[in-house]
Amino acid sequence: MSVKVKFIVGGREVSPDSFVDGLQSAMLKQVRDSVGQRLHRVKCSTHQSQPEVTVEVDGFKKMKFQIAACCQKLRNEAEDTLEIKRTLS
Repeated sequence: MSVKVKFIVGGREVSPDSFVDGLQSAMLKQVRDSVGQRLHRVKCSTHQSQPEVTVEVDGFKKMKFQIAACCQKLRNEAEDTLEIKRTLS
């Protein structure tokens, strides 16, 4: 099982391979690989699932990470592993 990482650029889902610019493509692949490596052991013991990560890319200067998970416990563990700060809703 591997962690699903998807990218949103300009409001659309894109693949790292879809960029003509090699630097942008390489950057997204590095993010995907790094997130996958860090989360590969993060798994819900109750639901047997892994988190999914959506990375919103804003002009290749800013990235916003969102975690989808089966439960809050798994989301918290994934956020802690990726060192994402939580905001109060």
